Amino acid sequence: MTSMANLSLSKVAPDMSKLEPLDGSNYRRWSQKLLIFFEYLEIDYVLFEDPSKFTQIPATTIQIDITPARTSSSRPTAEEIKKYEKDNKTVRGHLLNHMVNGLFDLFIDFKSSKEIWDILFKKYGSDDAGRKKYVVGNWLRFQIQDDKPIMEQVHVYENLVGTIIAEGMKMCETLQANVLLEKFPPSWSEYRNHLKHKKKDMTLQELISHMRTEEANRLKDKMSTLPLDISKANLIESNDHGKKEKFRKKVKKLDGNDKNKGGKFKGPSKSDEKFKKKQVSCYVCGKSGHKAYQCRHRKNKDQKIGDDAQVNVTEHDNVIAAVIETNLVENKTEWIVDSGATRHYCNNKDLFAEFEETNGTEPVYMGNQATAGVHGKGKVFLKLTSGKTLSLSDTLYVPSLRRNIVSGVLLNKVGLKQVIEADKIIISKNDNFVGKAYLSGSLFVLNTVCASVNGCESGSAYIIESADVWHSRLGHVSLSSIKRLKTTGHFKMTNMMKGFKCPVCVEAKLSKQPFKSITSRSTKPLELIHSDLADFKNSISRGGKKYYVTFIDDYSRYTKLYLLNSKDEADQMFMIYKTEVENQLDRKIKRFRSDRGGEYSTTNLKNFCEEHGIIHEYSAPYTPQQNGVAERKNRTLKNMMNAMLLSSGLPDNMWGEAVLSACHILNRVPHKGKDKTPYELWKGYAPNLEFLRVWGCLAKVGLPDFKKSTIGPKSIDSVFIGYAQNSAAYRFMLLSDSSIMESCHAVFFEDEFPLKKTKEIIKSSDMSPVEIPSTSVVAKTIDKIESRRSKRSFILSTSKFLSAQDL
Repeated sequence: MTSMANLSLSKVAPDMSKLEPLDGSNYRRWSQKLLIFFEYLEIDYVLFEDPSKFTQIPATTIQIDITPARTSSSRPTAEEIKKYEKDNKTVRGHLLNHMVNGLFDLFIDFKSSKEIWDILFKKYGSDDAGRKKYVVGNWLRFQIQDDKPIMEQVHVYENLVGTIIAEGMKMCETLQANVLLEKFPPSWSEYRNHLKHKKKDMTLQELISHMRTEEANRLKDKMSTLPLDISKANLIESNDHGKKEKFRKKVKKLDGNDKNKGGKFKGPSKSDEKFKKKQVSCYVCGKSGHKAYQCRHRKNKDQKIGDDAQVNVTEHDNVIAAVIETNLVENKTEWIVDSGATRHYCNNKDLFAEFEETNGTEPVYMGNQATAGVHGKGKVFLKLTSGKTLSLSDTLYVPSLRRNIVSGVLLNKVGLKQVIEADKIIISKNDNFVGKAYLSGSLFVLNTVCASVNGCESGSAYIIESADVWHSRLGHVSLSSIKRLKTTGHFKMTNMMKGFKCPVCVEAKLSKQPFKSITSRSTKPLELIHSDLADFKNSISRGGKKYYVTFIDDYSRYTKLYLLNSKDEADQMFMIYKTEVENQLDRKIKRFRSDRGGEYSTTNLKNFCEEHGIIHEYSAPYTPQQNGVAERKNRTLKNMMNAMLLSSGLPDNMWGEAVLSACHILNRVPHKGKDKTPYELWKGYAPNLEFLRVWGCLAKVGLPDFKKSTIGPKSIDSVFIGYAQNSAAYRFMLLSDSSIMESCHAVFFEDEFPLKKTKEIIKSSDMSPVEIPSTSVVAKTIDKIESRRSKRSFILSTSKFLSAQDL
């Protein structure tokens, strides 16, 4: 039995060495081939039997426990266990040796063949759904092409159908035939419609039989339509030294045997049956006069490259194409200058600037009597290395050609002179150099830079000045100006290539790119918050503030403004702002956008945003336009603040109150593009504008009850400077001591500005403006002066201080 297994293994092993290693994608074919191999060797049971059944039983256990129940006939014998171990090693070795290196390293530690087999099945063989989708996708994507033999493609379709059926999916014969009917190429559309009108359903094999007959008829009709008066010119250059030597040897042999008495060779006589001329016919083309190995129609006839150059030219009334049989290398970008072609040909559809589909009925006849279908025509533009552009109109699209062809005849018709010298063709027009073609592999290849530039006019071939040349001639003017000159007919040129950039213009005229207006905004509050910081360090406010920071909601444009002592307070203010608005609106901030200032790049702010899931967006360096919402808001606030200070006459250190009031007002003014105010979008209801007053006007504020007297004024003069933040009150600066107070009991004189009048009086009297101190400052000054106790009599000069009454 062992010798038979070894004999069988020696027979099959060479075939198994050709088995493709398992890489995961070929598991089904790989497993079936190995299983057939194991079944032939009768060792396939190793893959399905339980390995524990063949384990060795310890000798001590056998000696102690000898009972009828333990000595069952199902227990394998020692010989069976030994055979299993040997077969397991054989199967394991085949499984591992037919894997790729990655899988081999993964399963090398597994000793059981069944374990390896089961793991592979679970990993690669159990995905039936995925494999079914894959084969069905290949079946649906199948399409018959015109440029390939029909029957070969039909066999591919049959294999796809067989694969689907093998996966367990049912498909009736009618469905198979009808799907194949829809896969017909465009040239078979009439035949497809003819078959659709038949009342009887066809099976797949019946349809294939019809297609085979139709293909034979089409080939017969194509051959019959070839004109009989085709003139052929074949130029063949070959080395016949071998044939001459062979002929000389035959002559020498005849000279030694059949010489006459005169020493001259006598040819065969007509009576000699041995030298009678036989009528030989070719087995390839069926014509007489030559044998099959001499026939030029043989498909497998060797074609030598180099000395045996063959150029076949076939003439027809409509189309002439030259076939150079010495170079079969496909190149879809090179253009061959051919003096025997009557049309321009292109095999790459992407090179056409203008393209028109055709029905494919017009054929192109080759020198070897083959034909190729024309699938379209259009215009191609070739940019030559000289800077000029060659336009090829009515170029035929023939995808089956290996090379693109430029007709030398058509170039000559439009006045392009072609001179062959020193292995190159020089092309010129009116003694002006146009371009050249260099010799490459017995072919003249046109020296081009690129193809498929837009723009053309009528004519088979002509020269156009390139657009970049005119751009340089006109002193690098703008492209729009060049286009206007071309439109008005001042000169002819090619259109600018898409994406054209002049390096000189980029270097000399580079400027910042314009920023488009925002086309989309957030649809809900707090989805995006804009922020920016403004600097007033040269003018400190009354409270010692030097900066302010704004937070603007992108949806409503509602703005919150905070005054700062230093820039490092910006992150703390954002935390305060986040806590307030999220609690009030019961929503979360999603994104936060700012510039790249140091106040927004702190570790504290970064950790805070990461902790709360806020995306911090930065604008590009030196590009404030990307944070345009906050930048424009700051500009508006500063303009309003400056106008309010100038109109009221208040000093510059009151900019803090002014900018807070400006922000309060802007929240109640509709933004462009919105019919509602930011306040209404933020709060949900319209604001009340009746409480607004002119900033910096005179106001008489009512005194508290404990300061009122029976005789005397009940109010005090002050200047209106803003609105209370979290109270229904106004803010005022008292004229008496410049202190600030809040009150809701006041009468406003909105056309009077007391500090503005003061500035006018000071300006008219040429007095320098003096800051108004409070009474407490005066009292402290008096105390200090009295504490000196000088021996001289001290008189306080009140002319240095101006009270509110004096102003």
